[in-house]
Amino acid sequence: MIYHICRRGEAEKAFAAGFYAPDSLQTEGFIHFSTAAQVVGVANRFYAAVSDLVLLTVDDTNAENSGKVKFEAVPDSDQAFPHYYGPLPMDQVLSVLDLPQDANDGFCLPEGVTDGSGAGAPGHGWRVVIDSILDQVRLAIAPDQLLYRIALETEAGFRFGDLLVDFSLYRTVNVLAIGKAARRMASALGNLIEERIDAGLIVSKTPFEADEFPPKYRCFVGGHPVPTEASVLAGEAVLEFAGTMNEKDLLIVLVSGGGSSLAIAPVNGVSLPEIRELNRGLLASGATIHEINEARKRVDRLKGGGVARAAGGARILNLILSDVIGNDLATIASGPTVLAKEDGGARIESLTIGDVGTAIDAAAKSAVEFGFEIVRVDEPISGEAREVGKAFAERIRSVRSERESGSRPVLILRGGESTVTLRGDGFGGRNLETALGAVETLSGLPGVALVTFATDGEDGPTDAAGAIVTGDTARFGVAAGLKLSEALERNDSYRYFEAVGGLIRIGSTGSNVNDLLMGFIF
Repeated sequence: MIYHICRRGEAEKAFAAGFYAPDSLQTEGFIHFSTAAQVVGVANRFYAAVSDLVLLTVDDTNAENSGKVKFEAVPDSDQAFPHYYGPLPMDQVLSVLDLPQDANDGFCLPEGVTDGSGAGAPGHGWRVVIDSILDQVRLAIAPDQLLYRIALETEAGFRFGDLLVDFSLYRTVNVLAIGKAARRMASALGNLIEERIDAGLIVSKTPFEADEFPPKYRCFVGGHPVPTEASVLAGEAVLEFAGTMNEKDLLIVLVSGGGSSLAIAPVNGVSLPEIRELNRGLLASGATIHEINEARKRVDRLKGGGVARAAGGARILNLILSDVIGNDLATIASGPTVLAKEDGGARIESLTIGDVGTAIDAAAKSAVEFGFEIVRVDEPISGEAREVGKAFAERIRSVRSERESGSRPVLILRGGESTVTLRGDGFGGRNLETALGAVETLSGLPGVALVTFATDGEDGPTDAAGAIVTGDTARFGVAAGLKLSEALERNDSYRYFEAVGGLIRIGSTGSNVNDLLMGFIF
């Protein structure tokens, strides 16, 4: 909820007209609102000598209002305040409350309105804050924007970061894009150098639109998270494509997470069903991404430098969107163009254009604009998802207990990737299971929220990017007839958060830089 302070007569006129449009709408373009925690300070500062004040209560999270409310910084304050853009329909006003004064003639909150220090949800306007921060993260990790930032045209060709490319030196210029971000990365590169590109091949997780790319590109949709027949077709096409090149050619490779499953080329004697079973077993075992990719390299000709070996000595320029902590190039998409030292590779150059640090920086920058103090956890996320969630929830409890009353809100940020050991027949992903592991620890704790976020927008096989846990989540679960212990036992995190209204659904982001874990203390 958000609140607007006005005189009772002004509210009555607005109800008669059907909408509220104070002078600020004309002079500033929006209506000033406050969170419950901000109301008293605003009233005492700007309305000290005014009587008959009321609060208009508006739900900023419903479909009618959420797109019109922005939390924005204001002069002379370290807090972000809600601003309502456009006239306020009075049918959106849930209540009109008298704004009382205390014994010292200062204002106080009406009965039934709390400033977030009471039990339950993390304070008013909290979901708008979280959604706004996630929006900024999505913008920051957009593959096309990341590519544009590091690309600069020169007299001889192009500069990508510190890597110079003189296109006149090569017989042909070729583009290979593999991974969840393949389409957006290939499109962005095409916008920059389309007239220079002779041929291209793109392997994506999501379907292509008609005429999305010129005929000189071959486009494939592979299987993920488990490879399919389409993945085999894509993998063989990739090796065939690379095999047309020699030392006179240039191959620009756009690599992003997910490529290990989207394109495969089984070694002789290994079948697709065997590789699928290997993938399923590894994913269910709780193995790390490094362990999974090492196993994949032993059964797949594409992995561990397979594309580089097939490319006949062509110069290879890798532009990489990393979904791996530490940006180990041999691990991202299982390193299709990364050769071992003994294999050479002097003509292979690589540049990482974005990683989980990009997402963390964007979340921190956005949160600071809302008045948050930032705490970064340097140790990356790793280990069993439910234990990661529990430990992070305990950190939230600890930071909250040490906060002084009236201090700035805090956002704890951590990036990385947990693992899930499957024990049951439920439905979910590692981000959802991380959130599920935090529910009991945060139960009943006021003024907090834990957010898990898969930056590709899809946590494992689900359509959710992650989930939000507050002090109310456990209570909502009980009210829905759910048992937390059973959900954990069955790895049934998706259905649990669907029932309690905690899922984050944003659709595919077309990017992938690992996972974010956020702890809000309001």
